[in-house]
Amino acid sequence: MRFQLYDVVQLAAPIPERGLQVGAKGAVLLIYDEAEKPHYEVEFCDAKGATLGVVTLEEEALLPADE
Repeated sequence: MRFQLYDVVQLAAPIPERGLQVGAKGAVLLIYDEAEKPHYEVEFCDAKGATLGVVTLEEEALLPADE
């Protein structure tokens, strides 16, 4: 699945070094499309809107958010 700017996504696998768990929700901020596979820069936030981290990930690491 190809994501678009500002899509809400969730993590398919944890990123323990960033403190991000499976299902963490974030928004796509940038799309790096130059390579064979696109990469997405995603800002992850908590329920109050505080930023938990900004991470660049491959498409396989993300799922559409179940809203």
